[in-house]
Amino acid sequence: MHFDNSSVGILPYVRGSIVSGRYMLAIALIVVPGCASQQSATSGDWLMIVPPVASSGTPDASEPLPKWQTIVTFSSQVDCTTSLNQQKFNLQTWYGPINSGQNGPQVMAARVLNGQCVLKDQVQ
Repeated sequence: MHFDNSSVGILPYVRGSIVSGRYMLAIALIVVPGCASQQSATSGDWLMIVPPVASSGTPDASEPLPKWQTIVTFSSQVDCTTSLNQQKFNLQTWYGPINSGQNGPQVMAARVLNGQCVLKDQVQ
């Protein structure tokens, strides 16, 4: 993979074709949790969390917070909220309104759109 600094922006290329936003989202959703797991447990008091998925394939925001998945930790509420809002904006741009999914990336997108930033103590 290499990057092309074109006037459109920096878009990743794989074997000569532009990688779609959905493909990049799938990669990001795999990489971000991996990076978060490498951080120490005391690295941040704020957690970006996403709800579990109901059998219907929709995020179940009614589940108690301890059942939600931590995506990444932050040292401040501002950093967490800013990151979550940016991810929500990007997902709404790529997918439009989505509240369920037909495949892994769509389900994860719906989960992030229902995500929250909470204090670490609220999930324990």
